[in-house]
Amino acid sequence: MGDGNGSFNWDSGLTRAELAVLIVRLRGDEGKVTANIQNYTIGCYFNDVPAWAKPYVGYCAGEGLMIGYSRYQFGPNDKVTPQQACTVILRHKGFQETDWSYATAISKAASAGITPSAAFADMSEIKRAEMAIVIHKAELQGANASDRVLFPPPLVDAPDDDYSNKFTLPDSLFYSDGSLGTLSIPKLDMSAKVYEEENLDNLAIGIGHFKSTSCWEGNVGFAAHNRGQAGYFGQIETLKNGDRIVYTTKLGTHTYEVFFVGQIRETDYSKLGRTDDNIVTLITCVRDVPSMRWCVQAKQVP
Repeated sequence: MGDGNGSFNWDSGLTRAELAVLIVRLRGDEGKVTANIQNYTIGCYFNDVPAWAKPYVGYCAGEGLMIGYSRYQFGPNDKVTPQQACTVILRHKGFQETDWSYATAISKAASAGITPSAAFADMSEIKRAEMAIVIHKAELQGANASDRVLFPPPLVDAPDDDYSNKFTLPDSLFYSDGSLGTLSIPKLDMSAKVYEEENLDNLAIGIGHFKSTSCWEGNVGFAAHNRGQAGYFGQIETLKNGDRIVYTTKLGTHTYEVFFVGQIRETDYSKLGRTDDNIVTLITCVRDVPSMRWCVQAKQVP
């Protein structure tokens, strides 16, 4: 990442906006961001980010790689500190935030062998040269198998005539607009369309169905943003036991009553496991705490 004139300015600092661009390119997703630039721009909730950087920051925020100083402040022109650099790189490499935190990111990175020197921790801002070393070492080391972020495992395919638990859904279950159904929460005056798979493209326009969970019977899992234009799960932490959730698909309508509201680790997917009872599980981020998620569960009622 140079200055446009062929110089990398190795002794210069790196801004937070520039780091967002760097991370997108490091992950090989610049084409993805360009192809979905509107969705990633919408996903950038910070009002201090310049237009050119919004899709990159939106990508990093959506992937849980970078967060702001507050709900709407990102600090795009602030220079990246060693602590911030280590935090982002550890997240990029998939190290679970269970045995480290922002406060201990440098020591965690050092123990993983991806910091350039002992003096690195004392720098007020990271230089481009040091950032290149951190990235190089991180790409060589990677994350230990025990430290990798876990994602929900795919379900074993159900019998061909049982659509409710199949991993790959038949086209007949989808509406003409590509949605799988509609999820409503009357207490929050919220109703939004549900789309198959919890990717950023779907979350930019509605609610994503965890493709590893049932689509109808048993435990049906959903994810959505909690702020911005598509912040459909922005107030789910305010729900109480007994509040209702309604899910409608071509298979019919299920009404559920809330029985659990709480926080879980971002790597804890036990709430998405199979159940004999018909329940829905709603998951969204905890603002400014990337290692945690809000989780709401509700059980079907007559």
